[in-house]
Amino acid sequence: MTALSSGLWLSEATLETLADEIIRQGISIQPSGLDESTCADLLANAKRLDELHLLRPAGIGRERAELADIRGDRIMWLEPGLTPATDGFLHMADRLRVHLNRHLYLGLAEYEGHLACYGPGAGYKKHLDRIQGSDVRMLTFIVYLNKTWNIGDGGQLRLYQQDGTHKEVTPQAGTVVAFLSGDYWHEVLPSRRERWAITGWFRRTIT
Repeated sequence: MTALSSGLWLSEATLETLADEIIRQGISIQPSGLDESTCADLLANAKRLDELHLLRPAGIGRERAELADIRGDRIMWLEPGLTPATDGFLHMADRLRVHLNRHLYLGLAEYEGHLACYGPGAGYKKHLDRIQGSDVRMLTFIVYLNKTWNIGDGGQLRLYQQDGTHKEVTPQAGTVVAFLSGDYWHEVLPSRRERWAITGWFRRTIT
């Protein structure tokens, strides 16, 4: 039984730290947020789906136009029933949503996410995670899956802060990143090897 299928999730300490950092600074980076075995299970499932040619080139905006000069990842949206591992991930994402609502009062109603693979040379230019004209996406949530990642492999997430500085996050397995979707411009630097993650957003309902 995998960690995901048994219902395990981020530790209480990690949950508290994540919520506290979002409140104080709008961003949280947890280098060991998810355990290695869970990440390995998710990565194995992702690669099996990729072998079935189920991942497709990602698009931009509402029309999902393919623009390889802006982003070069292949993705597959997570849906219930896809695999036991991804079902487990969706379950724990919902548990996180409930926890964040208790602490942040963001009115998060649902989670949407996808598997994302950047091949060698692929990246994603500087952008916001909100679709133009919509503020439905409230909180970006990313989990990295590659077991080993070296600085020379590229593929870092570069997060731009309001003071003009930036942070770079190495996409190492288990690293969890969360930030307010409308506040942080970011980019994925070109990767020199296959780079895997689950990227998603907690959304609010517009009434």
